[in-house]
Amino acid sequence: MDKKFDIVVIGSGMAGAVAALKAVDSGKKIAVIRKGYGSTALSSGAIDLAADPLGVSGQPLEDSREWQKNVREIARRDEFHPYAVLAAGGYAPDLELAQALNFIYRELQGVGLPLFPVTGRNLTLVNPLGGFKFTGLAQESQGKGDLEKLKGKKTVILGVKNLPDFPADYIARALNDSIGSQGYGPFSSQEIEIPGFGGGTTFEAAAALESEGVEKVASLLAGISAGRHLIFPPILGALRSWEVTETLQKSGVLDFSESLAVPTSIPGYRLQAALDRALEKRGVSILNGRVISATVADHRLHSLEAEIQGQKEKMEGQNFILATGKYLSGGIERDRVFREPVFDLPVFIGEKPVKEDFIKDFLLREALGPHPAFRAGIRVNGKLNPLNRSKQVFAENLWAAGSILAGYDSTGDGAGLGVAILTGFKAGLEASGGS
Repeated sequence: MDKKFDIVVIGSGMAGAVAALKAVDSGKKIAVIRKGYGSTALSSGAIDLAADPLGVSGQPLEDSREWQKNVREIARRDEFHPYAVLAAGGYAPDLELAQALNFIYRELQGVGLPLFPVTGRNLTLVNPLGGFKFTGLAQESQGKGDLEKLKGKKTVILGVKNLPDFPADYIARALNDSIGSQGYGPFSSQEIEIPGFGGGTTFEAAAALESEGVEKVASLLAGISAGRHLIFPPILGALRSWEVTETLQKSGVLDFSESLAVPTSIPGYRLQAALDRALEKRGVSILNGRVISATVADHRLHSLEAEIQGQKEKMEGQNFILATGKYLSGGIERDRVFREPVFDLPVFIGEKPVKEDFIKDFLLREALGPHPAFRAGIRVNGKLNPLNRSKQVFAENLWAAGSILAGYDSTGDGAGLGVAILTGFKAGLEASGGS
């Protein structure tokens, strides 16, 4: 069976979803094809925009919190970063990212996932590892825990009995040691018990909280919540997070938030599920499957052959967007060679196309270093058209967005989902002929 669409988006993480949502504004018929959930569903649930490229290691509180300033500095300093590539194409990444953020803010708000209001400064949020991170935007349940807003306020880190993934006592002590002398906190810890939860993962704890435990937990917290901010583990609801929040508030627990998450992440899953709801609400067709081959002639992509629910189908479109992610979601593969598996586009690290290169040459000795291998991806021009090995446009009706792009580390350089949102927004505009 042949399927005809105006625009076909390959991948449905943050970049692919934003591209499809923006393209559908033009009234075109849009389809998203995906193999499954990717890295967005595993993310912390927050949306990193831009860390300070001039920040000094070991002194994070001295970093610039103004993410638009950081975006401009990244674009100025790193010619291969997607922010710089867009700037070279005449697209102001800092201003356009603000527009793209307002767009996705409205889309997610409309399907029941409120985000903390967009501001010009990074939030400072607690993570489960005993530290904190700067992030540009977060779900409302996380953003209310911005340490800058809580400065000088008594804050209680809540542990859950039989939940080993969130060591509340350690987190409180680590925060007091690292930033307590600078006016943050004081931080203390308290363990609570969720009825029906005998141990397991954060998903199991969240399920117990949603099903029967939230009212009982709220009654337990009533005595300690007055005058204090409570930080929960990242368990405040997977499918019905708004009900958990409302029940806590109606029970008198008003000043609370949840921490960022590490994989496997309920806030990440919550974010991806909300993107799915937004796509469905806007009438975008979501097809679960994989692309097998493509027909390209005269620098145009004409159709895809895909396997959808076990059936081979031809997918025709006027324009196409590639947003398949990097290593985790299979957008870039490294099995003896570096390769992009959908269109066999060349993979670049910096200026150099790589294929059979030894991966150890692109890894540093330090585990947390800026490993070149994590910046591998496809090259694009200023309009996000992918380039071939000769650095010419591969197909004039194909655009790319998100972590498949070369030049940045989507998990480690503080610009991960910000790049996904901006390039998805731009790709959706370009593919739909919008402005």
